[in-house]
Amino acid sequence: MNLRNITIATLASLCLVSGYKAPTKRLTTTLLSRLMPNWTPRHQANFALYVPTCSVVKSYPYSTSPTIRVYGITKNYSAVLTGYPVNSSMDPGKQVPCGKNKRNCGGLQNRGVLYGWTDKVRPALTGRSSFVFYTDYTLQKPKEGSSAEYCVHIYSPPVGKIEAINRAIGAGARDPSRNFGSDERLERIILGASKGKTKKIAACCFLLHG
Repeated sequence: MNLRNITIATLASLCLVSGYKAPTKRLTTTLLSRLMPNWTPRHQANFALYVPTCSVVKSYPYSTSPTIRVYGITKNYSAVLTGYPVNSSMDPGKQVPCGKNKRNCGGLQNRGVLYGWTDKVRPALTGRSSFVFYTDYTLQKPKEGSSAEYCVHIYSPPVGKIEAINRAIGAGARDPSRNFGSDERLERIILGASKGKTKKIAACCFLLHG
């Protein structure tokens, strides 16, 4: 690859979570149609005109954290990077294998491996923020000719210390302590540890290409 600095995802899909309060400055429908003409809201809510967007800028090789740029979120937040296990059967599109009880099988696996963590991001008053995963980051390049999906999950207010997360921070990409089984289970751990003090407000997903 000749490019030293590549944009992996521009205006990547950012899924809003119900309960997020939008910035005071409104975006017009005209601006929305220009930015994201094929955008379809997943949640019907009163903030449909306040759609945050994100972009992901990566410097090759993948051993350094990508730069995540978020527009439209004014609250301080923590950011969590998840993906699929390295070179496993849990790649995107693979089905969950059936166990002995034949339950919960046949559906698609859902990431659940912790690859990055940023304790606190302070957006500007305009709702713009830019960060890298400075607290923890590990990632391996996808196989040549293949792609891997990753998601940045945004929690606000920022998340405090969590024992299960602390065990994973600093571990290798293949370390079992990083694998929480699914994004949903990792979210339950984070929300449970915060005792209702933090909420997941958005998720920004993108692809890396081998």
